Formats: sequence, structure tokens, C-alpha cells
Amino acid sequence: MKTLIKRKFTNDALAQAMVEAKPEDIKKAEGLLKDKIVEAGVDKDNEITKLAQDLLDKLQEQPGGQQIITQNISNVKYAATSGTGNASISGITEHGTSKDD
Repeated sequence: MKTLIKRKFTNDALAQAMVEAKPEDIKKAEGLLKDKIVEAGVDKDNEITKLAQDLLDKLQEQPGGQQIITQNISNVKYAATSGTGNASISGITEHGTSKDD
């Protein structure tokens, strides 16, 4: 997935470096990362969305995969998180528009 995202940022060395950054470094630049994701349209990219969904489906097939992590995030459209471990995201519904639209 990192390779695909980096390909979307072909002409942006800073964004590519942020994709490879350690979680603690990403936290420091979270606002910049969000801006770059939105500017590049990566948050709406069908190829990345499909790959992410395929990964989530495979995780859910694992024993206990659905229960590993449950997290509710408000304003998911622009949420960015970092860390290690397994995650499952499902049932995301957006109501209305965000303040940034």
C-alpha cells in the first residue's frame, strides 16, 4: 500500500518521505500530511480505497480479526492516524459536510 500511495505523490518528495516516516515523526507533521493527502486527492483515490478494503477484508478473515481493534473516529474524511498493530474500519457513514469542504 505504501508503494501505491508513494506513486500518487510521484512529484512530491516531502509527501513520499512522510509515507515512509516513523509514526512519531508523522504525528509531528500530521496537519501537513492531511493537507497533502487532500490536495493530491489520495483520500478519494479508487485504487487506494480498493486496496485498503481488500486488506481490511483479509484482516477480518483472520481469527478474531473483527474484534482486534474497534475505533470510532469523527470527521473520518480527514482523519489520519499512525501506530502499529492491526486495525479494522467498517460501517463508516458521513453525515453532512465537514468544516473544511
